[in-house]
Amino acid sequence: MSTSTLYRLMDQKRFPPPVRIGGRAVAWVESEINEWIAARIEERDNAA
Repeated sequence: MSTSTLYRLMDQKRFPPPVRIGGRAVAWVESEINEWIAARIEERDNAA
């Protein structure tokens, strides 16, 4: 996923926000990303 897509999804509150870890560095909480992925899988499976 591109950086611009990530930030667009964050602006839309559809992706977990980053945690600032330095002046220009950010990271994401792994458990929040895993939950986000699991939700996408569930959406996919429910659509099928």
